[in-house]
Amino acid sequence: MKQTYLIILSVLISSLAIGQSQSLKSNLPFFKEKTTSQKHKKNIKNQNSKKAYQYALMQKLDSLEILGEEDGTTFVAYREIFQYDNNGNNISSIQEYNDEGIFLPQLKDTYSYNSNNMLIESIESYWNENNNDWDNANKTSIIYSTNSMIITEYDWQMSTNSWINESKEEYYQDSNNNDTLEINSNWDSANNTWEKKYKYLTTYNNGNIETIFSYLWSSNNWFPYRKKVYSYTNSNNTEIVEYAWNNNSWEYKEKTIMDYDANNMFTKIVYLKYNSTSNIWDYKDSTSYTNQSMNIDYYEEYDWTGTAWDNSEKDDFTHDNNYTFSDLLLPNEYTEDDEILAFFTHKLINVDIYEGNGNNWELDMKANFYYSEININSIETINTPSISITPNPTTGDFYINNINSTIKVEIYDISGKCVKSLSVNESNKIDISELNNGLYFVIMTDNKNNTFTKKIIKHSEN
Repeated sequence: MKQTYLIILSVLISSLAIGQSQSLKSNLPFFKEKTTSQKHKKNIKNQNSKKAYQYALMQKLDSLEILGEEDGTTFVAYREIFQYDNNGNNISSIQEYNDEGIFLPQLKDTYSYNSNNMLIESIESYWNENNNDWDNANKTSIIYSTNSMIITEYDWQMSTNSWINESKEEYYQDSNNNDTLEINSNWDSANNTWEKKYKYLTTYNNGNIETIFSYLWSSNNWFPYRKKVYSYTNSNNTEIVEYAWNNNSWEYKEKTIMDYDANNMFTKIVYLKYNSTSNIWDYKDSTSYTNQSMNIDYYEEYDWTGTAWDNSEKDDFTHDNNYTFSDLLLPNEYTEDDEILAFFTHKLINVDIYEGNGNNWELDMKANFYYSEININSIETINTPSISITPNPTTGDFYINNINSTIKVEIYDISGKCVKSLSVNESNKIDISELNNGLYFVIMTDNKNNTFTKKIIKHSEN
C-alpha cells in the first residue's frame, strides 16, 4: 500500500519525534524552515506595526490543511488551526495529524501580548501521548525599548519543572529605524553568565542596506568572519555578494543575483558559489517567478547539475483578488516573515507543489487555506474610522484623507524595507513618483503611538 503524505508547516517548527509519531515536517519551499531565533528576527518596526488594522471587518486565516493520497483517495493528512483574541492577536497555533481518520494533537504555540498588542512571549509545547497533555519545550520572551529589542530563548528542564536560559539576541536601530547592530549570545551554565557568540553590523546608503559585517567572539575580542555587500538598480536589490575572512583578507564565498519586472516584483533569483580553484562563479540553483495581478502566480526552482538546469520544485498559487493584504488577519508565523507575506498580497487560498521529473512537473503536495470573517472592535487606531488613501492605485502621488492631526508616515516595500518616511497632515500631498511600480504598505502613526496600515499600488506607464 503506497501512502503519500503531503506535508507543510510554518516557519516555527523544528524536526522532533513526539511520542510514537514522527513530527510532520515542512518542505513547502515558501515556508522555509527557520531556527527559533529567526522566527522573531524581523525588524522592530514590524513588531510595532503588525497589529495596526484599519478595517474592523477582516478575513482571518483559521486553518491550513495538507492533503494526502492513499489508494487513489484524497484525504486531509495534516492541519494547523489558528486562534485569535478580540483584538486580532494570534493567541495559539495547534498542529494535528491524521491517524486513521482521527486528528491527534502534535505541537502547539501560544502567544502573549502587552497592553499595546505587541508580542512579548511565545511558548512551544509538544503533545505527550502517554499523559494526554502538553509538555513545555521552548519559550521566547521579547523586551522592547526605544530603538532596541532583546529576544531571550529558554529550554524547559523537566527535572526541575523550570525554564533555563538558552540564547539571547539583542537588536538595535538608529534614529531612522534602520537595524544597525545585532549581538547573539549563548548561556554559559557553568559560569552562570551570557557568553557572546556573533555580532552583525549593518551600514546603509540612502536607506538601503549597503554592507552587513559579521564577527565571531573569541578570546574576549571580536574577529571578522563574513560580510555581505548589496548592490541596487532603481532601488531594487539586484545583487548580494558574500565574502569570508581568510588570512587578513576577504575572499569570495557566494553570490545572489535578482531580476524584477515592471511592477517591482521578483522574476528570477540565481544563487552562485565561488570556485576558488578555477576562480569562477559556479551556479548552485535558481528560482523563476511568474506574477499576475500583483500576486506571485507560480515559481519554479532549478538545481544546477554542472552542465544544465534540472527541474527541482514548482509552486502554483491561487488567490482571491477580492481581498488584499490589508483585509487579512494572519498568524504570527506569517506576519513575522516578509518572505511569506510576499505570497499574501491578496487572499491566498491554495498552493499546489510539484516535483521535477526530467522535463516534467509531477504534483507532490497540495495545501488549502481556510478563512472566516472577524469583526475586530477593540483595536485602537487614529481617532477616525474613515481614513482612506486616494487615489489608489496612484501614478505618483496620493493624499491621506480624514486625519485630524499631524501623523508620521512610513512607506515600506514588499520586502519590508522602509523606502520613505515623513510627517504629514490632511492637506499634504505625498509624492512617491521616485519609487518603482509595485505594492507598498503605508504605516501611519499619531502622537499617541496609535498605528494602522494601508496598502497602495504605484503604477505608471513610464
